[in-house]
Formats: sequence, C-alpha cells, structure tokens
Amino acid sequence: MRKSRDRLLNKYRQIGSNMPGRGQNAFLVQEVMEEEWKSLQSRECYPEALTQLSLPMDLAVLKEIQQELIDQEQCIIREYEKSLQFDEQYLSIMLAEWEAKPIICPVCTK
Repeated sequence: MRKSRDRLLNKYRQIGSNMPGRGQNAFLVQEVMEEEWKSLQSRECYPEALTQLSLPMDLAVLKEIQQELIDQEQCIIREYEKSLQFDEQYLSIMLAEWEAKPIICPVCTK
C-alpha cells in the first residue's frame, strides 16, 4: 500500500507542471482521488491488503495524499505566477527601451 502511494505521489508530482488553470486543478485533484479510491476498492488481486486497513485509515491516507497534491499544485501555481511577473517586467523594460530609442532606417537615414 505504501509503495502504491509513493508511486502515485511521484507520478502526479511529475505531471504537476502541466496543469493549466486553478479551477481545473482543484477538479483534477478531486478526480484523481476518486479514481484512486475506486481502483483501490476494485482490486481483486489484493483483497487481503485492503482488509488489513480499516476504512478510516484508508480515508486518512487518501486525505493526506489529497492535501499533498493540493500543496504541490499551489507551489507550482506560485512558481508559474512568479515566472509570468518576471516575463512581464522584462517585456515592459524592452518596450520602454525600444520606444526611447528611435529606429533609424539604414536606407533613408531618417
């Protein structure tokens, strides 16, 4: 169970940077959690592993995973916003320099 959880976390940590919108991210986290819960319930090849853990323990583990995914998502969003701010500042500086220096045509020298 622990190895499965680690694989799941690593998988979604790697694809976390490909998530586009905030609302969609929250929905994606919920969807992932539901899919994983369904797959855990439907596994017939490991029934003894599921019976060893009680339902509250399963829910606690899934809640912990969900919180880690949400924290990871928020961290990625903050990094993305910081990158956007840097790009905007760089672009505005470049535009200000471009507007300050007139372009001289090499043919007509105007």
